[in-house]
Amino acid sequence: MKDFIFEQELQNLNNNIIRDYLAEVIASYNMGHYRSAVVSLYNVVIYDLMFKLKTLKEVYEDQNASNILEELGNNNTNQSYIQWEKRLFDHIVDHTNLLDEHELRLVERLKEDRNHCAHPAMKDFTIFIPNKDQTRAHLRNMFEIIFLRDPLLAKEIINPILEDIKGYNNTFGTSINPDRFGKYLTSKYYKKLNQKVEKKLFDTLWTFTFIKQGEEFDQNRLACYYALCSLVEMNTMRFLNYVKNDIQFYSKVKINDKDAYHTNKDEYAKLRAIDIRTIVSSQAFLIYFCSEFKEFYDAMKEYLQEALTHEAEKNINLKARAIFMSNSFADHLKAIDEYKKQAFSVFVGSFGFYHYELKDTSVDQEQIAFLCKEAEERNCTASLVDFVIDWINNISSYDSTYKVFQNLVFPVFKYFNNDDVDRMAQIMSNNSQIHGDTRNRNKYIPELKDKITETIGADFPFDNYYVFTK
Repeated sequence: MKDFIFEQELQNLNNNIIRDYLAEVIASYNMGHYRSAVVSLYNVVIYDLMFKLKTLKEVYEDQNASNILEELGNNNTNQSYIQWEKRLFDHIVDHTNLLDEHELRLVERLKEDRNHCAHPAMKDFTIFIPNKDQTRAHLRNMFEIIFLRDPLLAKEIINPILEDIKGYNNTFGTSINPDRFGKYLTSKYYKKLNQKVEKKLFDTLWTFTFIKQGEEFDQNRLACYYALCSLVEMNTMRFLNYVKNDIQFYSKVKINDKDAYHTNKDEYAKLRAIDIRTIVSSQAFLIYFCSEFKEFYDAMKEYLQEALTHEAEKNINLKARAIFMSNSFADHLKAIDEYKKQAFSVFVGSFGFYHYELKDTSVDQEQIAFLCKEAEERNCTASLVDFVIDWINNISSYDSTYKVFQNLVFPVFKYFNNDDVDRMAQIMSNNSQIHGDTRNRNKYIPELKDKITETIGADFPFDNYYVFTK
């Protein structure tokens, strides 16, 4: 976990006055004056919240902030200060997004320690002195929930975020880099949100990605999906609990009788190599989401199983993604292979070669990368190697061989051992669609030999295998 260094975080504050006040608090903390640090920290919290309300009123013309400031008025009497503070916090929680109830409890804990520090216990005339860890916890909490939070995010921020997502999508379209996009959203918005706003944004993105239908939602569904995943990655269990607490709302997913992706509904639809950029259906996006966050499917399986099973049957790449529907990794690989055979069976005996190439190259590189990740996490790389070698054995077109190696074999080759290489080389030597290919050999054989040499060594007996003697 990244260290939280107060002096560095100070530089992220835009308010110079608050920065100076906090520098004094941090100096007290560093010198071991923890009682002084806690007392002054609470005062800075009050000041910062007032400054944020003032900014909302004057810069962003926020009516709620204006009403709060007007209602509080000027406080010049000690007798009313306690009531004034209470009204301040109540109004902020009820009418802004500056604090939620959970965060208010953290402020109240600070206030309790501040009161203990500032007032002696009359019974034994002692003054409470917090320790270093208690003081540091208060400081970090206040930085994260108050000082580092942009007052703009106390306004109605959901629509501006959605407009930003839409604008990003209009600029980059299907070429969006999900990692870069996620970092952008996290830095600009996500890390500044409290849980109340965070949940509202989660609900909105979930609805736009998986539930809402129509051309407008289709156009922005990919960007909303990436935005949702980046949000969930910040604290998966918290978002999962949101779902568990209202499964009926989140599971309003219907069976989709339309396409899962851009296609002409041709006879080859089940075997076309697709990736996430071509998907249009909300159900297909939900398959991708559940493949990354399997706990969500487990929580809603009763409600989602029928719709997602129906959707996964539309294409082999969706089938490959729907790993959460299988009991084991080996079972999942078997399901992919059976799907390929069934989808191809309708073409057996028909004239033409295109469907042979389509069968061999049906699983997209994106899904192979996904299967590699899953195999590593489950310690099942040997099963994936067996799956790939069996795929090689069933290659049935000259024109597809080099594509199979580029898209499927080479990404998995790092898991091959000596016996695996031997099996593969024998299979290649016995498959005429592989060793008989003279047109495309140079597109993959040299690279394959290099990889074998790197894995086994320069003494590998290439001459013992017919495929390498051509």
